[in-house]
Amino acid sequence: MAYTSEIRFYDRDGEHWMTVEIELDEAGQPPEVVQLAGPEAGRGIQCQFRREFRPGGDPPWAYVEVSRSWRGEPTPGSPEALQRLLESGKWPH
Repeated sequence: MAYTSEIRFYDRDGEHWMTVEIELDEAGQPPEVVQLAGPEAGRGIQCQFRREFRPGGDPPWAYVEVSRSWRGEPTPGSPEALQRLLESGKWPH
């Protein structure tokens, strides 16, 4: 019988992003690394999270984002879209 635990996920800024039920191994621990993918703001996103021990928490682990990659085009006017435009050299003068 597999045991599970609800574990909190945090973005790279340390903000709580979501809580997900994760299966625990025989030692009662969640996996060291987890990848999540899905739609976000109309685009595809893939995030990788690393397990972090947090004493005193229930459960005593959390996942902290270590990388994020996007698929598709950013929303016009978003910080990412403006940064891409600036880096492209096509910024209006």
